[in-house]
Amino acid sequence: MLIPNGSKCAEKSKKCPHCGETKPLSEFHKNRSKPDGHTSWCGICHSESERKRRAEYSNGTREVHSGTTKRCPKCGETKPVNEFSTDRYSPDGRASWCKSCRSEYMHKKRTSDPEHHRKLRRESNYRTGKCIPLGENPNCPAYLGVHVAERVLSHVFEHVERMPFGNPGFDFICKRGYKIDVKSSTRLKNQPNSWLFAIRHNTTADYFLCLAFDNRESLNPEHIWLLPSSLVSDKSSIVISDSTVGRWDEYALHDKLEQVIACCDTIRAK
Repeated sequence: MLIPNGSKCAEKSKKCPHCGETKPLSEFHKNRSKPDGHTSWCGICHSESERKRRAEYSNGTREVHSGTTKRCPKCGETKPVNEFSTDRYSPDGRASWCKSCRSEYMHKKRTSDPEHHRKLRRESNYRTGKCIPLGENPNCPAYLGVHVAERVLSHVFEHVERMPFGNPGFDFICKRGYKIDVKSSTRLKNQPNSWLFAIRHNTTADYFLCLAFDNRESLNPEHIWLLPSSLVSDKSSIVISDSTVGRWDEYALHDKLEQVIACCDTIRAK
């Protein structure tokens, strides 16, 4: 994008909960422990709070807990110190607000914009190494069913509407309006000639698209079936083995298997 002379790139901003003003991130101190890498309060409020705190301590006017109790400035109550979370940066080793006030504040913050909070949480977990993106984590239980199987369906089958992650009952709606729930399985470790598909008594879906792979490492598709709900929805799970594959042959999508294999080759190559 071309930027006109004399203009500046748009800078991210956030709202300071203390003064209520929305300011550029550059006006907030850096703090790697926070989701966005910056302190909650802006630099001015933080500095003013620190000056006030130091002045109160130097004048002897600040209430210091006796070792067993402490006053919460949010609710104004004096409570046992174990009602305050530990804070190594605080002079007395305890957080300023009591646990109840802190919990209430965080709950309001999360519920006011849940999607934004989830986004910050995911970014923080990825940045700190607590988790990695689904597409980079084959060991994740959802990797096979979400990252691989659903991507295969969206590429191999035309005119399908993909549902949001976690949608109850089904993952796609086909062009005819049928609800399709995607199931995937690798060969079982204790029964290497079998695949297990978790149906979970799902009566919402019209069809179950079941993909059978050899293992998570190779990711080679071996079979693909489209099972009607009337056939399996009353079951918690179904097991298909090499010896019983023939019984399910009328539901096999042989004409789609080559496309599924090609799609998986693409996924592996990335």
